[in-house]
Amino acid sequence: MKETNLNSLIKIMATLRDKESGCSWDLKQSHQTLISMTFEELSELADGIARSDADNTCEELGDILFHLVFYARISEEAGDFTMQDVIDKVAEKMVRRHPHIFAGKVYADAGEQKADWGEIKTLEKADKKPPYPALDDQQKLDGLPSILQSIAMQKNLAKLGFDWVNAHDVFDKIDEEINELKAELPLVNNHEKITEEYGDLLFAVLNLGRKLDINSDIALRQANHKFYKRSEKMINKVGNTDNFTNLSLAEKEILWQQIKKQSS
Repeated sequence: MKETNLNSLIKIMATLRDKESGCSWDLKQSHQTLISMTFEELSELADGIARSDADNTCEELGDILFHLVFYARISEEAGDFTMQDVIDKVAEKMVRRHPHIFAGKVYADAGEQKADWGEIKTLEKADKKPPYPALDDQQKLDGLPSILQSIAMQKNLAKLGFDWVNAHDVFDKIDEEINELKAELPLVNNHEKITEEYGDLLFAVLNLGRKLDINSDIALRQANHKFYKRSEKMINKVGNTDNFTNLSLAEKEILWQQIKKQSS
């Protein structure tokens, strides 16, 4: 297998951050300013994966890799660590967490392996986190996109036994949240409460996805693309957007059902 070399990218980043001749935009960036852009790149990667677009996925992975090198360069300038430190650290961690692969340890089954993985992680974090990290990691969770934040919170509490037994149990909760939202709709000047109940409904739906072992972000992206693809077919079928706009809502619904049937 050909060895991967990051040196060229690291050198490009160093040139861009050169205090005398570097790029003014790159020189202005910090860890804090990069975060939102990194989330955008991750979102674009997820989009490419959802569309099974290999070329775009490759490109977006490159953009994310560039961000990683960017973070490491800023840290190196501050005297904290280098990109090589990042690579070495994660390599050591993966070797340590896979003793059955790198140290000859034998597990009786997948459950025992998973339990050992958790124990190794706990030992690694023993000096870094308080006794109950599931409830003391709020600042870290606040930095996640909303879907990932919800799922992370649910998983944290699940570790403490506060979780549904199976996916079927969540349907009752979803029905409950729908009814609570419906109850708020007729009330006047109630947007804040409606928003709260809508958030509860979304949280419950994400819980269902977690229990079904579904990546909610990917599932939503696939639904988004499916919706736009069908919408495009509807417009093409009637000729153009003006013709589509002039249709009645009932006519649009009939057209939607036709396209949906053809797509299924």
